[in-house]
Amino acid sequence: MDNLKHTICSKCKKSVPVSDVKYAQDKKSSPVILCSSCRGGNSKEVEIKAGSRKSEQQIKKSYNCSRCNYDFKVKPSISHQKEIACPYCGKSDRIKENKIISISSIINNLD
Repeated sequence: MDNLKHTICSKCKKSVPVSDVKYAQDKKSSPVILCSSCRGGNSKEVEIKAGSRKSEQQIKKSYNCSRCNYDFKVKPSISHQKEIACPYCGKSDRIKENKIISISSIINNLD
């Protein structure tokens, strides 16, 4: 199987099979190609960074502009600093926070 495609690892500069490489983010936010031996310590760091981004996205509050019916999300740190304006129409007079309602609370309200 010498006819497999090969590429060069960005860290160790060795020629490795394409099936053995993965892309990872560099500190300069440019993707780099890493072989399995060079990924040994970096794979956990990449997973941790990806996990922290997901938690940041879950923290955002959801809003709705009733003027243009546009849904958008805002970080809580920004929502406390200034008045929230709709990114679509630019107005701030009809912005409402979307409340997440669970199914169990809806069922309890029916009784």
